[in-house]
Amino acid sequence: MVMLAFWIGLIALVLWGLNRLFPDRADPGRVLDARLAAGQIDLETYRLLRSELSDPDAVTMKGTP
Repeated sequence: MVMLAFWIGLIALVLWGLNRLFPDRADPGRVLDARLAAGQIDLETYRLLRSELSDPDAVTMKGTP
């Protein structure tokens, strides 16, 4: 029983270590939400970038044909 607990603990530790070493890529939507919440971007920029993320072909930047 102790060996089983040891191996489960060892495998859990290895998986935890790999998760810390190679974290998931950040979701662009979450990064955008966090930037708005932190005040790094204004609401107009947020809406423009959010619409660009949802449909890249539908949005044109200001000043471009």
